[in-house]
Amino acid sequence: MVLFSSLGNSLHHTNNAKTFSLGIKYYGKITSMENEEPVNKIRLLNLKNFIIFVLLVAVATLSILLYFQIFQKNPNKAEDELNLVETKEAKAIFGNLNPDEKKSADGLIREQVRLIITRPQFYSSLEVVKKNEEIITHEAEEKQIPKEVAIGMAVLENGGSESAVSSAGAAGIFQITEGTAKTLGLEVSEDNDERLDPQKNITAGISYLNQNLKLFSDIGLAVWAYHAGPQNVSVALKTYLESIGEKDAFDYLQALEEGKLDRAKYVWRAYATKGEINIHRLLQNPKVQLLVLARLGDETELYPYKVAASSIIWQTRNNYQPEEEFKQKITEFNQGRILLSDLLSPKKVS
Repeated sequence: MVLFSSLGNSLHHTNNAKTFSLGIKYYGKITSMENEEPVNKIRLLNLKNFIIFVLLVAVATLSILLYFQIFQKNPNKAEDELNLVETKEAKAIFGNLNPDEKKSADGLIREQVRLIITRPQFYSSLEVVKKNEEIITHEAEEKQIPKEVAIGMAVLENGGSESAVSSAGAAGIFQITEGTAKTLGLEVSEDNDERLDPQKNITAGISYLNQNLKLFSDIGLAVWAYHAGPQNVSVALKTYLESIGEKDAFDYLQALEEGKLDRAKYVWRAYATKGEINIHRLLQNPKVQLLVLARLGDETELYPYKVAASSIIWQTRNNYQPEEEFKQKITEFNQGRILLSDLLSPKKVS
């Protein structure tokens, strides 16, 4: 009996073990199936995200390819064809440049166009010149100043008002300082500031430009002298001339003190008329940049390019009929919807 009882217990335990083992396996299978479902869901979600990512990359790639196909088929083709430095407005200031000079000057003019049309007073500046265009043109012709230069300076200088006064005390359409105004015969007092009279201001401003032209025999140098002052321009000229081996070089004040102003003017005229010096070449000379421009402020070295850009913008505005189309193009350009060539070429820029 004991033997059978022991055997029965043994079989009972064996069966229980098998049952337990089967239970574990079954439970494990169920648990595995339960865990597998969220894993599959995660895998499916990851697959969907991957597909979306691939599609986004594909769309971005196609967009970039489409952009380059439209705008970069021939890099900057439309922009290159524009060639601002060859416009009448730019040539009036820079004259004939060599190929390398044209490329660098053109880039500087383009940049100034982009900056000028974003100025808060941009449209009001144009209106001031529009109102006084006849006077500006008359004075320019009378004083042998290219109309394009006089208009460009008026657009750039006026600040959107006939009576604007700068933080430095310059006033009126041509932003004339008190000292310069008095040397030109204008009254500047608390009771009467003739710089605020548009007619007198324009006449004085263009007269001052004419004085600089007579001094340096080059309109580009005269334009820069309007902003930087004759002494700074003459120091730059002396630095440049010495850098190319010219021993007979003077600055303005030195020439006055030594009684050699006529000699200095003769040297400046000789280099200008032979085409051996121009305002762009002077401003890009490394020694001039290091020894002269580095100590000057107010971005004075960019002034001639700003005048050229302002004149080009003025001419562009006149090319649009009606004027509202010009304003619309300005908006589109500032929003990045059109190229500079699209803005400046409603008609062929000449």
